[in-house]
Amino acid sequence: MAREFVDRSGCDSLAVAIGTSHGAFKFSGNQALRFDVLSQIQARLPGFPLVMHGSSSVPQEEVERINKAGGNLKGAKGVDDKQFHQAAQLGVTKINIDTDGRLVWTRVHREFFLEKPEEIDLRPVGKIFMAEYAKFIAHKNEMLGSAGQLAALREAVK
Repeated sequence: MAREFVDRSGCDSLAVAIGTSHGAFKFSGNQALRFDVLSQIQARLPGFPLVMHGSSSVPQEEVERINKAGGNLKGAKGVDDKQFHQAAQLGVTKINIDTDGRLVWTRVHREFFLEKPEEIDLRPVGKIFMAEYAKFIAHKNEMLGSAGQLAALREAVK
């Protein structure tokens, strides 16, 4: 069906259903990515760019810090980010992790305003968020195996 969809639609990438789900409350029990399904799709669409929607890992340390600062995220969990690299090796070229970024934003803002309840200026907390978000993105690049590849990328696009 994936091959037929790509052929008939003319799409330039394909979001595949391999066990991901949007939001911070993805799973109950022990669910994981379906690499067997991903391998079958890759065999039928070799080299075709695949997308994983709803792939946030929902880091538990972020959830715990949010809850400690007044949040109420009970039972939030996500995709094991140790699985990202294997997904990338099987043709996934885009992994959507927006919920994780929103967790970083929420944690930084909750902690900042809890510690400084008199503060009304968003600029100082925005600077903290930007630094924290940069660390978050750097970590995800490591999990994907794309860290340290800038020189190779620049060479490839010359």
